[in-house]
Amino acid sequence: MRTRRPLPLTAAGLLLAGCAAPAGPATPAVSPAPDPALAAAVAEVRADAGGCPPPTVATSPAPAEMDEGFLEAMGLSAEQAAQETYEENQAQLVGSWVRCTYPEAYAQYRIERTPRIGVVVTLTAAAGDDPLAGAPLGVLDGRTTLETAEFSLAQLRVLGERASAVLQACDAPPASSSIEVDRILVTAADGDAVTACLDAAADRLGPAPGRAQIVVENTGSDESAVDGPVIATTGGEDSTAEGLVGQLQLVDGCLRLADGVAVWPRGTRWDASRTEVVLPDGTRVAPGAQVLAGADPVNDLRRILGPEGAAAAAACGGVDQAAVATGGAPVYRVEGRG
Repeated sequence: MRTRRPLPLTAAGLLLAGCAAPAGPATPAVSPAPDPALAAAVAEVRADAGGCPPPTVATSPAPAEMDEGFLEAMGLSAEQAAQETYEENQAQLVGSWVRCTYPEAYAQYRIERTPRIGVVVTLTAAAGDDPLAGAPLGVLDGRTTLETAEFSLAQLRVLGERASAVLQACDAPPASSSIEVDRILVTAADGDAVTACLDAAADRLGPAPGRAQIVVENTGSDESAVDGPVIATTGGEDSTAEGLVGQLQLVDGCLRLADGVAVWPRGTRWDASRTEVVLPDGTRVAPGAQVLAGADPVNDLRRILGPEGAAAAAACGGVDQAAVATGGAPVYRVEGRG
């Protein structure tokens, strides 16, 4: 059974799940002092991307290539689905380019579908007043908007690396650690030991950027992300857009939805005797039933599913959202019955 440990850390800006933020006025965001670790994280992002090439025009699928089951589930014509797929692919390319170009300021991006598909990019003030001006985003007809954030993904990454080093020194390695938009999520079989270790090493962690959090979650040692064909989430949750409703299918040992792979809320299990998925609240779903899922594919399989779940999803053809445009199946998070 997973439990969250509401035990406060003493490091500035660090909280545990279940703890309210301290009363009083919000602390204004402060630009961090030059940090060699942050500079290294920024350089690594750019190196991995091969120098941030501008987003190319995404491939537009032919209407005849669209899956009939997907068209029926989404209520779209083949031409509409092909156009939406093209625009989503282009939006993903735009998001990847922004993340590479502004890694010291990038927090997240999301795809919005109403009234038309577009990209909302979240950056800190470190990127300047108008960081997207003149960017090669014309394919989206200006449908790229900007929001601000207190801290960047690179800053959180540095905080997560420091926390990982602290836990290794305490001989309290976590089961998993994931970086989310506003927190580091650490899961461990012994959450108390992890909490005590981080609390004792607050000075080594340094102040968290803005109001970032380190969240420690007790997982217990008897729970797996994979149970038969069921793949359950273990890390942070991606945000979802309006729901995708479709028929659940069991194909070659993989649970599939529309054109992708279905994954489930943490705690979901597989009842092999009845060939049914059992959700954490006891709801049973059999292949052939209609289910409701988030319309946005999973951005990062390893972060959301953990190493074991990511490997299982990949074995079923699933890929990260950014890789869908170049082949592979999207991974959808099922929320319940349709």
